[in-house]
Amino acid sequence: MSIVRQLRRSNGAVTPTDHLLRREADRLGCEMAVLQAVLEVESKGAAYDSEGRLILLPEKHIFYRKLPKSKRAKAILQGLAAKRWKKANYKGLGKSGADARWDRLQAMAKRVNQH
Repeated sequence: MSIVRQLRRSNGAVTPTDHLLRREADRLGCEMAVLQAVLEVESKGAAYDSEGRLILLPEKHIFYRKLPKSKRAKAILQGLAAKRWKKANYKGLGKSGADARWDRLQAMAKRVNQH
């Protein structure tokens, strides 16, 4: 099962974040306060939406940058990637917790795995 499906199927179970943040800070070699600041800015202090899913925002321009060059053109045609940031990249994603965000992430994951 993909990580996207696992996160979507959390069935509202909210996981305390302190131990996760501490582990990630150690892994990244930064202070936990740095990760807490990012969490505050990027998700208004909440790690999970009302359904218990991790809050996320799939970014087309970041996806484009991380994709192998051979996959970029098709991802752009599918509406999953963009060369540059622009407000229109977020059209249709809705607010945090919207299913559309998870749908886009799942489509991005499939795009990466296609040959």
